Amino acid sequence: MKVISWSILPFFCLAALSLQPVESLSQMNDQLKLVTLSGDTIAISTFDTRGYKAASHLVLEEMGWEVEVDSNNLRAVMSDSDSVHFVFGSPFFRWNDKMFQLVNAPSLDGSSGNIPIQFFLDFVPMHLGGEYVFAEEQFPAVDQESDSNLEGQGVQPELEIELEPDIETGESGNNNNRRIVIIDPGHGGKDPGTTGSGGRREKDIALSVSRELVRELGKDDGIEVYMTRDRDVFVPLWERGEQAMFLKGEDTAIFLSIHVNAAPNNPSVRGFETYFLSEARTEHERRVAANENAPLAFYSGEENASESPDLDFILRELRNLDHQHWSANLAETIQKSLRAVHSGPDRGVKQGPFAVITNVLMPAVLVEIGFVSNREEEREMSRSEFQRELGKALADAVREFYNRYPPGQQTVGRGGEC
Repeated sequence: MKVISWSILPFFCLAALSLQPVESLSQMNDQLKLVTLSGDTIAISTFDTRGYKAASHLVLEEMGWEVEVDSNNLRAVMSDSDSVHFVFGSPFFRWNDKMFQLVNAPSLDGSSGNIPIQFFLDFVPMHLGGEYVFAEEQFPAVDQESDSNLEGQGVQPELEIELEPDIETGESGNNNNRRIVIIDPGHGGKDPGTTGSGGRREKDIALSVSRELVRELGKDDGIEVYMTRDRDVFVPLWERGEQAMFLKGEDTAIFLSIHVNAAPNNPSVRGFETYFLSEARTEHERRVAANENAPLAFYSGEENASESPDLDFILRELRNLDHQHWSANLAETIQKSLRAVHSGPDRGVKQGPFAVITNVLMPAVLVEIGFVSNREEEREMSRSEFQRELGKALADAVREFYNRYPPGQQTVGRGGEC
């Protein structure tokens, strides 16, 4: 079994140093020398933070980049228009129009942005190898015998979220039989989601239940678990799907986005429901989709966020690939499992145009675990015991889905896998 949060680097095997254990990175010199083609030397002072080596964002300024830092983002632009964009708390970043992933997530301490040293060691040479050079003797030796472990191996850094002691990282086995689960705790950071009358926020409940789901799935051998966020950090809706596709690669995966519902005009409403991507059929489905898509308009300025002009094309592709069928099956399996632990009514499988699962080409669902606008259900969802029960029920649904449709046997419209 493999449980990883913000830590897998599946595609950059050429950068061997990035896949070294955290301990070997900690043995590096406290100051590295970056040499330009003109012979100028830029000293990069490194320091330990959150279990990994990092450098200040000021290094980018010394390299001639224009840098902007706010409470959530770090953006840097070179004079020749190369640009990078980090989101604090997320290991995913953009270099120009392409997304890449670090082993560790950049962080913000006061006004200083901490950039993992891996960015300078791996990605600067990758993109700007003609302009900067590191001296090889500055780095610890790479164990060549470990090359066979590069593909598919993650590095588990220290995280702010501590998993249960019995959740250990292990071998993933045959890639053809990999079972991947990507868990997406809704909202986060500056986006609290909906808030109940008792003050409980959707983003907090969603993250707590997602943690319980991670812990429960950690008991299963052969399951790899990823999270789009493992702490209280803002991750844009569209990027969550991009992350999921990046982590899935060519393997079999399913995507669960965990949310909390609200009906402020009718506080007596309660219960649980699971959505898959399709056109909304009812006013309730349209309202829920609009609420969950609200961060698109609020934080990015996009209007009509719940109505994508490409939705018809996306739905046709999903039907052709049969992902919509698998998503509906997964949603029904989740509803069945939640009925065993939830005191509220089963509101059934529903559908809607949710941004977070629009660009996720795999079985994908959005689970509304209860109504925070209902005082009783708000209190219930805040109890750690009930959160554990929800996590176990969701894990049981994942197990049942994979048992019924194991990797390699999930035929779809074009002959591929889920």
